[in-house]
Amino acid sequence: MYGQNDPTSRLKSRKSFLKITEELTETPLLSRLNEWKKLITDTNGKRWLEPAERLPPGNNLDWPVWKTLNRLRVGVGRTKENMRKWGYGEQDITCICGQEQTTSHLLVCPRGPSPCTQEDLMISNKRAVNTAIYWTKEKI
Repeated sequence: MYGQNDPTSRLKSRKSFLKITEELTETPLLSRLNEWKKLITDTNGKRWLEPAERLPPGNNLDWPVWKTLNRLRVGVGRTKENMRKWGYGEQDITCICGQEQTTSHLLVCPRGPSPCTQEDLMISNKRAVNTAIYWTKEKI
């Protein structure tokens, strides 16, 4: 905290957080954004959207479609593969079309409206929205 002096502790068991803080050399907003960028680079090195304190594209959609779009973006949709992994589904993870029902499969499944890519999901174009609408109706 800016200009805050660490008060002397009367009890040895009390550990003030002020002893482990670092002074910010930039604005809090820039500091948060830089921490997010570092975390993203450290974890997967692949960045689809720039970290920002605003909602990603598609935030104007109806809530169920928006939720499905975000689930498809990050790979946590209620696919048969994920449901089995989480202990909720049966052992068979075959889609009606005959292939394994994974998140990446949902984007290109012949049952869907049109093939969609991860880039489409990130920019929330017409193909991505149609795919999200279709899988929302299918309860994915």
